[in-house]
Amino acid sequence: MFKIIKHTTAFGTLAMGRHLGYAAPITGDAVLLPAHVGPYTSCISAHAASHVLIEITEPVSIRGALNGSGWLHGGGACEFWVDYHWIGDVQYSGTPTPWIHLPPGKYLLRVKCTNSNAGAHSLWLLRPDTQHRTERLALTTIGCYPEERIKGTLKWLHRSAAQMGIHLHVFGVGEVFSNWYDMKIACLARWLSTLPEPFKYAVYMDGVDTLVLGPEDEIIRALGGHMLVSAEACCFPESSAHWRQRFQREGTFECFPQAGCWGGPLRNKHGVIDTLAHITDVRERWLHGTIEQLKPYRHFNNDQFLWQATYLLRETPLILDHEFGCFANMTCTNTQLHCTDRVRAEGRRIVCRNGNRPPCVHFSGEGKHSFGQWIGFLEHGG
Repeated sequence: MFKIIKHTTAFGTLAMGRHLGYAAPITGDAVLLPAHVGPYTSCISAHAASHVLIEITEPVSIRGALNGSGWLHGGGACEFWVDYHWIGDVQYSGTPTPWIHLPPGKYLLRVKCTNSNAGAHSLWLLRPDTQHRTERLALTTIGCYPEERIKGTLKWLHRSAAQMGIHLHVFGVGEVFSNWYDMKIACLARWLSTLPEPFKYAVYMDGVDTLVLGPEDEIIRALGGHMLVSAEACCFPESSAHWRQRFQREGTFECFPQAGCWGGPLRNKHGVIDTLAHITDVRERWLHGTIEQLKPYRHFNNDQFLWQATYLLRETPLILDHEFGCFANMTCTNTQLHCTDRVRAEGRRIVCRNGNRPPCVHFSGEGKHSFGQWIGFLEHGG
């Protein structure tokens, strides 16, 4: 099911099965967990702070936990990370992280101590992933921040993805964010091309102001095999009437492409990688003055304008998700929970008046001001 390539631990040795790899004051070398933390078939004990590089050979579900020997006073609380995806904090043995469903590949499992390493008796629990998916979704974002800022800055996307059991691929950690085009089109295309074969679909979501409200299979179904880009009611960054009127359509306010959420088949013709390459081609021709419709405009490095221009040119098939089938943008007309009839909070989901329950939600622009309001309702089911 897996093999360990290399590891470091703050204390003792890495151990498998029912052993800790060190002697705890109360339980000795034994793994001791409440029944509700399982079931699991394999256990990796790596005392925090720890790094474990693992190669998974078949689909697994994995979660972080603390052994029952951990000390609640003066230490014990830990952050659990899969690569650069923070999947949760664990305070004591009865509060493990969610299960994360991973396809075959290499992953860096990291545990950081939030207080001290005294009693940080961290464990990784694994079991076969029983959902037997053959075509996987890569949920992606860009995190061009110092590593120590990733958790705080991207907290809600990390947390909500983990709650759905989805691994989040965070690209660009520690890199300088040069401009929107370089990072969200050119660099992202290069990063996405490195994803291993199990990933047949990819979704990109901005990291600071988004939530995942549905599981992996639901997101794949909502994409419908299309290259889908989210839509909003605001025309940004170019708001001139001449530009705006090109998008307006009868029956909807959400008619402007929004670059904060999009996705589709990863490697298909006209899929994600093809589309990002085409956007780069559109930009090059625009810079050389060969696209007449774009000559008046100068948003060369704005990824949202480039998505809008590519959509208008109709040279590659892009479907605008104006009905919020997969992506909902809570901005402009939909920011306030108490004064919009476009959507409502129902349990832990957003429900549209057309019945759609979008699994990916973006609080772009003015929507950021009401992000906390929506979080309060969605986190606790209304």
